[in-house]
Amino acid sequence: MNARDNGTTEGVGEGAQTSLQQMETEQKTQENEAELEEQIRLREELPKSSPIEIPSNATIKKQEKKGYHQVKYLWEENGYRMESRWHTRTPNAPPEQGNTWVVTRRRPGIGAGKNARPNKTEVLVGPKGKEHWVDQKVWNKAICDQKAGEATEEQKEMLKNGHWKA
Repeated sequence: MNARDNGTTEGVGEGAQTSLQQMETEQKTQENEAELEEQIRLREELPKSSPIEIPSNATIKKQEKKGYHQVKYLWEENGYRMESRWHTRTPNAPPEQGNTWVVTRRRPGIGAGKNARPNKTEVLVGPKGKEHWVDQKVWNKAICDQKAGEATEEQKEMLKNGHWKA
């Protein structure tokens, strides 16, 4: 009599079950190792190409955007909220742009009192050795003008020098 005849599992060993469990365990191990490698890459390797030093305690935010990927590194320094953002080429960007960094800093405003001040957000623009901060409104206008095909040579140069090659 076989297993079909008497309802038992005679002849069916645990080998298939064990190998399925082993396969699941191996798959989970591979996923964990891949995630660990990605964390190491994001924490240790990618920041090496940033135009400014990213502290080890920076918060990392990995994001999938429409048509590109980005990783933000966020920290506070000297009263500013710093952001060094790596991203792949964005849609409609110049073909030569490639993977780049954009660095911004934001000084929060103070709404009232004798030390009142507005928010201040700036973008780091090069070239290397001649870095300076540009008001984000000026930066954003250059982006809008470039998208509309109306950017001046000065605006194009600023955008080029504010997208640091990774």
